[in-house]
Amino acid sequence: MSAAMSRKVSLLVLFGLALAMPGCTSAAAEGGSPMVGTRWRLTAIDGLAPDKPEAARMTFERDRFSASAGCNTIGGDYRLEGGRMIAASVMATQMYCASQIMSQEQAVNALLAGAPQIERQGQRLRLASAGHSLEAISLAN
Repeated sequence: MSAAMSRKVSLLVLFGLALAMPGCTSAAAEGGSPMVGTRWRLTAIDGLAPDKPEAARMTFERDRFSASAGCNTIGGDYRLEGGRMIAASVMATQMYCASQIMSQEQAVNALLAGAPQIERQGQRLRLASAGHSLEAISLAN
């Protein structure tokens, strides 16, 4: 086999291995979010405790997030940029909820639509945008 042919075969083998092992890279190595794989319990929405604290959650996956104030679920794509969480392609369920939970869900929706500042300090998370805020603590994975 010629040297040129040998190089082509080697490149094809390396390319094939790279395609076959996508799970072997970390989110950080791929330029992913440091939030990947984290789960949070909401402790405050606009300074008030969630009406259904046992169901108030937020999770982050590779490029998707989901959140709930305790009734409906909102989710979509996200990216972190300049200390902000930019949400896109956001969708939400639309079940009837008690008025307090509904107002908290509306606050979370408005917060996420406003490209909130995101701060993570150890086991604590805070998102804030014009007029709305959310605080959370980490759940063990």
